[in-house]
Amino acid sequence: MSLNEKEFSTPDASPQVEVVKSKCLIVDDLEENLKALEALLRSEDIEIVRASSGEAALELLLNHDFALALIDVQMPEMNGFELAELMRGMERTRSIPIIFVTAGLVGQQRVFQGYEAGAVDVLFKPLDPVIVRSKVRVFIELDCQKRLLDKRGQEQAALARELKNALKTRDDFFSIASHELKTPITSMGLQLQLLKRVTQSTPLDSPLRERFSKTMDSMSKQVKKLGSLVDDLLDVTRIQNGKLALQVEEMDLTALAEEVIERFTDSFQASGSPVELELEPELTGVWDRQRVEQVIVNLLSNACKYGAGSKIIIKSRRKDGFAQFSVEDFGMGISETKLPFIFDRFERAVTDSTIHGLGLGLYIAKQIVVAHQGTIRVNSMPGQGTIFVFELPLEG
Repeated sequence: MSLNEKEFSTPDASPQVEVVKSKCLIVDDLEENLKALEALLRSEDIEIVRASSGEAALELLLNHDFALALIDVQMPEMNGFELAELMRGMERTRSIPIIFVTAGLVGQQRVFQGYEAGAVDVLFKPLDPVIVRSKVRVFIELDCQKRLLDKRGQEQAALARELKNALKTRDDFFSIASHELKTPITSMGLQLQLLKRVTQSTPLDSPLRERFSKTMDSMSKQVKKLGSLVDDLLDVTRIQNGKLALQVEEMDLTALAEEVIERFTDSFQASGSPVELELEPELTGVWDRQRVEQVIVNLLSNACKYGAGSKIIIKSRRKDGFAQFSVEDFGMGISETKLPFIFDRFERAVTDSTIHGLGLGLYIAKQIVVAHQGTIRVNSMPGQGTIFVFELPLEG
């Protein structure tokens, strides 16, 4: 199939070929010259449009898209050079290739004048049919390629718009779904607290008290986990929409870390991981306390999940104008294939189905650290462990 043909289908027919012709304008004040040139250029993929004067040509140029214009130089009222000058002065016609055709004396001055007027070539009568067809064919093929590229560009632009709309729809869904889930989760949490108080009022010797307490504790953990997943989805939506706002205040990173580590005592014991602390006091900076806590919680949770009961080393220190915080375990580690993508959305360190999560925690953690003008990195070896390190700028 040539460049200026395309396939299309009708509802009850096999694919057909629609010929999209390139338009060629020929301008000459003599009818016999127009007929001769049209006969010379006639082709199934070229539409010849004739004009017998410069004024008529201008009107056609404003209403058609031409691949090429062949213009006779010697015309009354408006000659070919004057027409070319007008064409070069209009945005719509400025880029149309012009070939001048003249019966005048062959000379360097006439050729120079033609090129100065914006021509791509100057042909002298009597015309050589082979040369004329060859030169015209070059510009017709260029026009076909241009239209094909324009079409592909339009298709790509349409696909880009569709993709953008699809992403917006997805983000809107995440936002709406997360908010819709948040309300019943909050309600369930409040009801569980009420039931827990009712259970505590049950006589100590009642066999139902212990059963109710265990059930309430299990349900509370599940509601908390579900709430955390919803919060992650909301954060992803905020990040995608550029709305991850920071509420900064002066705070001590080490003091915050000690609070979070204290809350993780049960998790460390449940995972069988002994904890070693090397925390430098008074690492003060201006950060978002809640967001920084979110990063620390994520790193400690990962250490408990993937540390496989190994020792966990938690450090904080001052280094080169930054507060540096690290969490290191000696567990299963991260494979080389996954390591470069560990901070991507929905990426998980392992494929083990027994370890739950959406794979959003590290992605959100990185966005939080970057929003603070900080950095976060990871080093890991399969079977030897993993260390995550993030740095936040201290007060100037």
